[in-house]
Amino acid sequence: MIKDHRMASLKGLARITASVLMLLMALQIMGCGQQTREGLSPQVEFLWRQHPNPHVEAGARRAATEAKSLLVDHDDDIELHIYYIDRLGGIESDSLEREYQRRLDRDPNNAVNIVLEAYVRRSGPYLAQVMPAALERDSTTAEVLAFGSIAMLGSSPPDSMEGLRLAVHALELHPGSYQAHVSMATWENKYGRFENALKYARSAQELNPWRWEPVSLEYSVLAANGREEEAVAMMEEFYASQPTNSFAYKLLSRYYKHNKLWKKLYDLEMIIDSAYPEDGYAFQHAANAAYQLQDIELVFAAWEKAAEYGFFDMDYVLQMFDDEERQAFVALPRYQTLTDAFAAAHEEAQPQRKADALDRPLNVKVREFTARSLDQQPVRLSRYQGQIVVLDFWSSSERNHPLTVERLKVFREKYPEVQVVSVNVMERLPEDQLFEHVQKRAEQHGIEWPVWIGNHSLAERMRIKIVPVFAVIDEQGYARYRTQGYQPYIDEILGWMVDAVREGEAETVAEVD
Repeated sequence: MIKDHRMASLKGLARITASVLMLLMALQIMGCGQQTREGLSPQVEFLWRQHPNPHVEAGARRAATEAKSLLVDHDDDIELHIYYIDRLGGIESDSLEREYQRRLDRDPNNAVNIVLEAYVRRSGPYLAQVMPAALERDSTTAEVLAFGSIAMLGSSPPDSMEGLRLAVHALELHPGSYQAHVSMATWENKYGRFENALKYARSAQELNPWRWEPVSLEYSVLAANGREEEAVAMMEEFYASQPTNSFAYKLLSRYYKHNKLWKKLYDLEMIIDSAYPEDGYAFQHAANAAYQLQDIELVFAAWEKAAEYGFFDMDYVLQMFDDEERQAFVALPRYQTLTDAFAAAHEEAQPQRKADALDRPLNVKVREFTARSLDQQPVRLSRYQGQIVVLDFWSSSERNHPLTVERLKVFREKYPEVQVVSVNVMERLPEDQLFEHVQKRAEQHGIEWPVWIGNHSLAERMRIKIVPVFAVIDEQGYARYRTQGYQPYIDEILGWMVDAVREGEAETVAEVD
């Protein structure tokens, strides 16, 4: 009986000992979890929930400001730094570079500072250059290991074995780091282990459902393996959560165009165009999709939305139709509604357009230059000494030049005493084809005033990098105003400039040889 009691006691002690050991192991695991941060940064998760679409500039600035305030108390949060950098990367890249360069200068031996400064630069070769030094100083931090792994892709030659080793090590130490999963997915994809790559990309997305890299990786893996429809469905789901993400938009728009999914493209454009309206011009993409769909009601809806953001260029709208379609479009009752909306937007824009046109007078003496007429005779600017001259620098490849020509005709009716000269530049044709080509295009465009042909050196002298460029020259040969790029109602802008020259608002301040 005593023996049985002793055996029972020993068994009880064994159970207690095992329980204690299990408890100690659990405490040890919990202790490790406290020492090593796992999962998405709480600060970053908070910001994503507060700002689910922080891509448009205004939203990005608000999100960056909030991230900056959180960094005061969480300066060691690398993911928070990356979130902050991403928000301002396309807006204030120069100031960001200076900010993180100063940070690195204060502590050049800090591996995280090396990583962040390299991340700001967004340069693969530079990342490959600096990451060895970062890894020497820190071989345990998730982001250092993950970025070090990715950097191996940019080394010369790429160090695949070391890159994979770092990715594996990052994942072993930090299974809750989405960066570690991204680096692992990248290498698995490179080695052609697509199912593994897909698994890691998806786990990264689960850890950070807002981040673009995991989604992009998953998309590329699926598309590369003939699962494009699945990839598109996944991207559409992601885009629904972030409808201002320009990367997702570009992927989807290419797919929709290639497969002629015009209604899907229209819906996509109406969302993204509202986020990046470009004074309403962006809605031309939605209108073009509606035109391909042959849905005139959606065409109207796109341009009416454009008018809400300040668009008013009916010349540009009508350009999308052929003659028969244009007549039918103009005859529709909804056309008058659109015309009224454009007229209101045009009137509202007038004061700012005029202020912008006259904001920066040139006041530069134009040196004599020589071009050639269409009959290949030399012509000089000085032949119009004593007159106000408008120079229209154009190219036959300029899609909107016919619209500009029609507006120049309106301008000449109002200012018949002003000499207009269209100077053709930037053509890429041999000499024996150039004059015939330009003359043909001038006739097609309906140019009723002198057309000159300039060479490359003239374009350089006049600092012309894109066309059209308009310059207003006064009676004394001074360039008083200049504007470049297509502008609706260019006749108005040139009229304001000519009036300002006549009224002496642009005074001579410099003379340049």
